[in-house]
Amino acid sequence: NRFTIRKLKERVKTVYLLGYAVFWCRLMEKKLSYKAFCNDMLAEVKRELGEAYSTELAKMPQLNGGFRDGIVIRKNGIKMSPTVVTETYYDLYRSEEMPFDNIVWEIMRIYRNGGEMTEEAAARLDCFDCVKGRIVYRLINRTTNSRLLSYIPFFEYLDLAIVFYIRDETNLSGGILIRNGFLAKWGITQEELLAFAKDNTPRLESTQIRPLQEVLKELEAQFGTGEYVVPKDGDVPLYILTNSSGLYGAACILYEGVIKAFSEQLDSDLLLLPSSLHEFLLLRHEQRDGESKRLGGLVEYVNATSVQPEDFLSNSVYVYRRQSDRIELVTDNHGLLS
Repeated sequence: NRFTIRKLKERVKTVYLLGYAVFWCRLMEKKLSYKAFCNDMLAEVKRELGEAYSTELAKMPQLNGGFRDGIVIRKNGIKMSPTVVTETYYDLYRSEEMPFDNIVWEIMRIYRNGGEMTEEAAARLDCFDCVKGRIVYRLINRTTNSRLLSYIPFFEYLDLAIVFYIRDETNLSGGILIRNGFLAKWGITQEELLAFAKDNTPRLESTQIRPLQEVLKELEAQFGTGEYVVPKDGDVPLYILTNSSGLYGAACILYEGVIKAFSEQLDSDLLLLPSSLHEFLLLRHEQRDGESKRLGGLVEYVNATSVQPEDFLSNSVYVYRRQSDRIELVTDNHGLLS
């Protein structure tokens, strides 16, 4: 009867799930632990490179107070060299997406492509004329990075901080963080540093503002996973503000005239929602009761559930007012009026 068939199907499903779980558990038992993986990786990379190189596992400080494990590979006599994050490769190893030997070669490829900082390259960092055209700014959270801000030059901006990097053309996600010692070597002030960054950043990383619907359609067409739900026509128009590289594009709100021009295009004040260090979401400010509080709650929820800790920018909501031509802090992370 139907009842018996349904119960049989449920039992088959239960047996399948239990069997799959046992299979996966046994498979994982054959894999290296994370600690063993890192130690074996260090030894293998060292063996491949030879005695002229040293390798070590180090904790790399991240933005917002976090740390990540990384393999530091350094040639004897070289001051600085790239560091390769290990957690990502361990995940690939455990999921069998990349064999151990392939990971070793991939790490070595990244190291060789990243290059070593020779004495000559290090000396160029001390030469202001050599780097002044590559000084850019980025926006980070002021509270979660208070320790970092104690030894680097920065400017307060609302509840955020404007910090400075020497842009690396070969690794746009990296760059060299400018510390206080650089200013002394270069003989310049923080205000002069900011002036160079104001000129360079928009020139090197131009602004992009695109409808969210358009971006989601492209992602769905590219990956086809069904993960990117494209809003229907007539839904609340949202726009993504970022830069040409898509990295650290939240700083585009600092570009002169960008927000003003877009506000005039929409003929409205704007709400700015921080998606991450890399972008803002923009929408018309309709001044509905409780709107800012509701949006502040949404921003905080997305930050807590979907944003990597090192990419977090803020839980606040911001508004651009055309009359004053200013961006203001509307809410804090508790939804209270500022």
